[in-house]
Amino acid sequence: MKNLAYDFKTIAVVLGLSLLFTIPVKAQKSDFKYYFKKAEKGKSDQFFGLAQHYYYGDGVSQDFKKALHWFEKALEAGKGRTGWAEYFIGRIYKENKELKDYEKAVFWLEKSYAQTEANKSVASKVISDLVPLLFYGKGTAQDLDRAFQLASSLEEKEKPLIPLLAEMYEKGLGTERNDTLAAKYYEIALKNSKDYSGELHFKVAQLREKTTGLSSATWHYLESAQRRYAPAYDEIARIPVRFYKGEELKTLAFQVVDAAPYLKDKPRLQYVYAAMIHSKGFTNYQNYAMAYGYLKNSEAAGIKEALPYLGMHHFYGLSTPKNESLGAEYLLKSSTDMVSQYTLGMMYHKGIYFEKDDAKAFNYLLESSKQGYPPAGFPVAHMLENGIGTKKDVVRASRLHNALILRDANTNSMLRLSEMHRSGVLGRRNIARADELLADYKRYSDVCNWCEGSLIVSCTVCEGTGHGWKYSRNSPRTANRSVLCGQCDGSKVETCPFCFGTGRKQKPNNSSTHSYDLFMRYLFGQ
Repeated sequence: MKNLAYDFKTIAVVLGLSLLFTIPVKAQKSDFKYYFKKAEKGKSDQFFGLAQHYYYGDGVSQDFKKALHWFEKALEAGKGRTGWAEYFIGRIYKENKELKDYEKAVFWLEKSYAQTEANKSVASKVISDLVPLLFYGKGTAQDLDRAFQLASSLEEKEKPLIPLLAEMYEKGLGTERNDTLAAKYYEIALKNSKDYSGELHFKVAQLREKTTGLSSATWHYLESAQRRYAPAYDEIARIPVRFYKGEELKTLAFQVVDAAPYLKDKPRLQYVYAAMIHSKGFTNYQNYAMAYGYLKNSEAAGIKEALPYLGMHHFYGLSTPKNESLGAEYLLKSSTDMVSQYTLGMMYHKGIYFEKDDAKAFNYLLESSKQGYPPAGFPVAHMLENGIGTKKDVVRASRLHNALILRDANTNSMLRLSEMHRSGVLGRRNIARADELLADYKRYSDVCNWCEGSLIVSCTVCEGTGHGWKYSRNSPRTANRSVLCGQCDGSKVETCPFCFGTGRKQKPNNSSTHSYDLFMRYLFGQ
């Protein structure tokens, strides 16, 4: 029993010693009173810790003057933690309203930066505070080159510096101008920002438009306008409605324009709104009468883009008495517009209202295609390949097909160019290229991705074996050759569960087609 009692005493002593060297020490490090008593007694090792307590207000009311005093005392004692004390002193002179002194801030931050080789942990912090002072010339002569050099030296860009770095690239300050990198860093700034300002979205949109085109800038213009940034409304009025691709983008576009505070005073925005509410499938809200009224306002303001839509209203009698001649007149008035050019080209080609004239049809379609209207490209390539309304030129047709594939992923061009390579009409047969284009066609077209149009797939239950399964403790699932698969009855295949045996991609029930596309399908005779 004595031995047992001795053992208990030993255990208690060991536990006591372990607690003595762990919990109290850890608690003391976070205890303001501990640092204060030690520092008051002249313990220089605690000067820096006490200064931090005053700086952050940890365990005591925040007091930057006292923090400054103890950071300076730590430096005098040689306990400044290799650049950290200088950094905090610089921060106090830079940020505190009562003690603000940019010259002193630069002085101390430079002293801290000089020690970053010995202490790399302080580098990113001191650079993020020093760069703005150098950039704006606060407390020192403006030095854009050094500001850019420091800002771009960080491996992981500090969040506060990202908008500044974007501005440097945008305006060519301290470095060569680079709109692509400017847009990249502004977008990163947007992700890091809490307010997602409309102005920042607007900057990104302008840079994206310069570098990659208006289509890639569309979303940012709309986001900017949604945040009521006034200049963005003028910009979204320039965006063709066909750029609003995808349900999310369509919804955003409609919400923005529908709530536009300047709609009544902006005839171009009225045209955009009219195009939206005119279009089937664009929104759940379709109103031909309202669209017609806005289009007439836009026409009165000299907006030519409204004329093709007015032409359709009169040609079809949408919310106005049907008048084919007036509809055709509107289209001819706007014959420099790519949409009207395409429409007129197909009307001449099919002999609808106008007398059939393939030469005129080709010229109209070619001009529409040159302006970048996606539906016009394939008819032009088709007419070139077959010599309809123009001289036959299969090489030029193949080049146009290639351009349409690269620009629009045009599935009709993929299929036709595949056939051209397979048949050898371009001079020699290229089966490899033909198969490649056919594979692209299947991937991008309406053909089911799962069965690739074959209507059947390997049975998903028996995995193409035709056998059933048996289960046991040792082997949870093994093939049972004596039993046929209950799904495929031993045939090893089943109807494709993704397209339900249609061979086509399944579309949502609420999907519908733009009324203008319906008009074009009618002209194509599809």
